Amino acid sequence: MKKNYTIVILLFLCCDLYAGEQQRDSLFVADSLMEAYQYAKAREVLYSIQRFRPDNADVLYKLAYCHNQMGNYFDGKIYLENAYKIDSSGVNIILQLAQTYNKLGQDDKAVQAYKRLIELDSTNGYYYRITALELSNNRKYGESIYYLKKAIHYNDLDMESYNLLAKLYFNSGLFNHAKDIANTGLSKNPRNADLIFINMRIAFTLRNYEEVTELGEMGASVSHDSSRWNLYTGYAYYYRNNYTACIQWLLTSVRDGSIGEQGYTYLANSYLNTGDNDNAMSCLDKAIKMGMDNNLESNLQNKAILLNDQGKGRESLQLFEKAYHIYNNPKILYRQATIHYNLKEYAKARTKLNQYLRSGDKDFVSEARQLLTRVDAITKNKKK
Repeated sequence: MKKNYTIVILLFLCCDLYAGEQQRDSLFVADSLMEAYQYAKAREVLYSIQRFRPDNADVLYKLAYCHNQMGNYFDGKIYLENAYKIDSSGVNIILQLAQTYNKLGQDDKAVQAYKRLIELDSTNGYYYRITALELSNNRKYGESIYYLKKAIHYNDLDMESYNLLAKLYFNSGLFNHAKDIANTGLSKNPRNADLIFINMRIAFTLRNYEEVTELGEMGASVSHDSSRWNLYTGYAYYYRNNYTACIQWLLTSVRDGSIGEQGYTYLANSYLNTGDNDNAMSCLDKAIKMGMDNNLESNLQNKAILLNDQGKGRESLQLFEKAYHIYNNPKILYRQATIHYNLKEYAKARTKLNQYLRSGDKDFVSEARQLLTRVDAITKNKKK
């Protein structure tokens, strides 16, 4: 009888060992399929393993990974939560679970998952940084700043933490704090383009245009992404009245496609200030065509002035009329009046001058009265 029991036990052991080997082989196949991005096939193999090992956290994690890669985050979450119940210290499980919560818009759960990593390893700067990033994405900026400081404390070479912390301070209007963090990071890595760019934006906001151009030159020397530097540097040279340098930088933004209406406006004005009216007109046309922000009125006026200088008074008047109806800028009325006067359309000139004088604007009052006097004198002489 004892022999029979022994044989049965041995048979069970052999079956169990055989099943274990089969599952290990199947897991190897699933891993190979996942490496080949064949997640649907890998999932089917993992299903077959899970039927025999429903409490295997690694299998559950891999099933969740396959579901997530196929965009099925809801099922991925279920498998990960079950895996977490089995292994609440598995770093890969917790990371994947946090990312899955994020995909499903369950932001508070994502934060809690990341904080669990910190509980497991309270000196890991990376865990503090990814927690801070999740908090920042949820607009919890104060808490995010706290965790970023912790991240830097435990890893003072983590440039991503410096970058994010400097940006948060900048966006909060705390420019001195932002600059301190950026400079600290740059002392560790002087070629950190993100931190140079933060300092550049701070300088531009504070109108330190000489510093902006210095930082722009520095940034361009460490980063080939010209779109980060050319606009701010070009604008800064414009405000420093260095229109030639402004043109050079903004033409770079034309080539890399980062220029917009505002850039074309500065470029047009720089061409005007260097006497290149043809290029100015071309840039104004592009800016006017974009017509997306507050530059449209000034661009229409500048083009109207150029057309008038070319003897195209009537075309100029049409553009001034379009510009006037954007903000009802009374100065445009005076400019229209002068063109009507030059075209000998005195009645229209008088109408525009009277409209201007009633507007309350003070910039051209003296000139408008003098021109109105001349108009009245001409019309009186004609009546005689």
